[in-house]
Amino acid sequence: MTDRLKRFYAIGDEVETARGAGDDALVEALARESLELAAIYRCNWNHGNVIHDANRALGLVALARGDVDAAERFLEASGKSNGSPQLDSFGPELDLADALLQRGRTAAVVHYLKDVQRFWKDDGAALVDVWLAQIERGEKPRLNRFGPRPPRAGTIVLLVLLAAWPIVVTGGTAYAMRARIERPIAFCVTAILVGYGAAPVGVLLGARMMAGSLLEFPMGLLPALALPLAAVVLLSRLFVRRGERA
Repeated sequence: MTDRLKRFYAIGDEVETARGAGDDALVEALARESLELAAIYRCNWNHGNVIHDANRALGLVALARGDVDAAERFLEASGKSNGSPQLDSFGPELDLADALLQRGRTAAVVHYLKDVQRFWKDDGAALVDVWLAQIERGEKPRLNRFGPRPPRAGTIVLLVLLAAWPIVVTGGTAYAMRARIERPIAFCVTAILVGYGAAPVGVLLGARMMAGSLLEFPMGLLPALALPLAAVVLLSRLFVRRGERA
């Protein structure tokens, strides 16, 4: 690895350090140097990071100086990034876009958001769609790449399943044991209450197994489904006709 390539990889952190220190002159110098290096390393994986982040840094400096038009131009240039492993996965920093949106520069921000959708897929693209719809309605949403994501269809299905599961297992158990259970109405009412009592415990256990990502990993659903089922099945033993109890 050459010294110049090492510089290309490291200079982005220096730009952010200069920004944190409030040294706008150094930010400008480093950002422009990084763009010159990006012109050399066009096929490097870091190229997209530099194009986006250097122009973003220059736009923030311009905005701090009151030059909103220049900040818009830099925002547009930052959106021309082709993406990178980091941008594709975690999305771009949106502080410049958010600042311009709050200043009423809607057209430039909409153009930028549509540009970043080219590389920020899946949850990011869905989040951008929500912002674009809000902007079209005349709203000014706060743009934050870590903002709440719109729920996926699969997530909604899982939530509905979890919400209805105690009722489902109660109905299934009552039907399967219909010839053996006495007082079926009392059983169903009690079983539903017991099932909903066990459900939160199962959800907590599943979330703990999956480090808080219960709905992202199906294995985490097992305790959430198994505990209410086990509770209802065990309860059913109390309602079996005496002559049929094991």
